[in-house]
Amino acid sequence: MKNQYLIHSLEKISFDELFATHIEAFKDYPFQWGYDAFRHLLRRRSYVQELSFGAFYDNKLVSFTLNGIGNYHGIDTAYDTGTGTIEQHRGKGLASAIFQYAVPFLKEAGIKQYLLEVLEDNTTAYSVYSKQGFSSSRTFDCFRCSSPEWTIPQRIAPNGIVLKDIDLSYRSQMEGMNDFPLSWQNSFESLSNMPESFQYVGAFYENDLVGYGIVEPTTGDVPLLAVAPTKRRKGIGSLLLKKLQERNMSDIVKVVNIDSTQTAAREFVTASGIPHIVSQYEMIKPF
Repeated sequence: MKNQYLIHSLEKISFDELFATHIEAFKDYPFQWGYDAFRHLLRRRSYVQELSFGAFYDNKLVSFTLNGIGNYHGIDTAYDTGTGTIEQHRGKGLASAIFQYAVPFLKEAGIKQYLLEVLEDNTTAYSVYSKQGFSSSRTFDCFRCSSPEWTIPQRIAPNGIVLKDIDLSYRSQMEGMNDFPLSWQNSFESLSNMPESFQYVGAFYENDLVGYGIVEPTTGDVPLLAVAPTKRRKGIGSLLLKKLQERNMSDIVKVVNIDSTQTAAREFVTASGIPHIVSQYEMIKPF
């Protein structure tokens, strides 16, 4: 109906229309996604078009929530890959209305919980989500710097360590080195959505994998780096990070979503020359 908001699935919305609305909704944000980068983001985060929803005004998409669908630590989950509203349509509760509209469809699809992340200083959004029944499950720290300014402190290479390119066939060994449950976008499920975008480097000692690091060269994202507990504080992590630095083709480097309780991991990143820039809450609502 003319001049009223209608909410429905984005199943029939073209990528070009979705991208144009996304650009308009986030035009006042300091960082913008390009066409290919936006497509890349949706693929990595398991975006499902038919289970994503938007509000339309005069048949134009003006607000949206893009949902990723997958298994998160053993639970079928929907993940807020992106929520935005065009400026002139803000303040009307559209994001909340879209979420409430989506819940029955997500439940029908077998989804057991909804997952999202909200910046620590975005108190308004945090309050809105809390009122909708979300609770904070943990806090993530995010780190970023300019690649030309990034200098890793020199460390003596540990004896007997050999670096080799590896792939996801080592997944079970890599998972065993992680100290905390991975965030949605850094999970092996997300990385598996586009394996061609990432490079994996393994550290071997006497043919045993004792550490690994992953980089996305085109974006500078380092989603994962870990060393076996018995081999830590021997310079292996720094050796891996140096190799990832050599592979990076972006003008930035970023490490996002380190669990804030992991003091050693946080200190390693900052000591490696990548400063903390922001923190965000992981929030979950069970269905």
